[in-house]
Amino acid sequence: MQAAFAGEFLNDEITLSEKLAKIKLWLFDWDGVFHPGTKNSTGESSFSEVDAMGLNLLRFATSLVQKELPPFVIVTGVNNPTGEFFANREHFDAIFMGAKDKSVVLDYICAKHNLQPEEIGFCFDDVLDINVAQKVGARFLISQGANPITVDYMRQSECFDYATAYTGGHGALREVSELCMTLLGNADEVLDHRTKFSATYSEYWTQRQSVETKVFTVDSAGVHLHVQE
Repeated sequence: MQAAFAGEFLNDEITLSEKLAKIKLWLFDWDGVFHPGTKNSTGESSFSEVDAMGLNLLRFATSLVQKELPPFVIVTGVNNPTGEFFANREHFDAIFMGAKDKSVVLDYICAKHNLQPEEIGFCFDDVLDINVAQKVGARFLISQGANPITVDYMRQSECFDYATAYTGGHGALREVSELCMTLLGNADEVLDHRTKFSATYSEYWTQRQSVETKVFTVDSAGVHLHVQE
């Protein structure tokens, strides 16, 4: 499959392909990544079903490479009811809320899953995410267009591999997903399995649907698992 992507490659496709082959866990910021950055007074936002399908395909594509279901995790700096709803609906492994310093969550995840930072893929968009993006493996900057000074700082700091052409909530995560499938070399295989709902995809789907999402809060005292009564 040949595909052209209109975003900005800070690292070339071969380098990014090598990074993607090592990714065992995917980490996602929420605000500005899943939606344009607007919320109402209760903190609710939105998300794109097109992105949701893309992330499911990315999870399947990664599982074909790693031979196991990769953890998918959301990290956000505030209480995020829509993010929690999405994480539960899509059977993400966890959502971390209230993370003002997201590197704390990165350290926790690496220890919990016995991973090195370079084994983590990260989708992000703004200043709060830079200290994580500087440490992890494959880094995808979700473009907004309104922050050229911040993006130039990120460019000079070399803290992203690819910046999307599309914006948060308007296909950026689908763009990342299809790019990754292409660079992993299994885009046709992924789409074929999904189209036919093959035995391989069915097994993946059963595993995905069995994941129970853990909700964590992060404060000055550390990371805390929320236990429902």
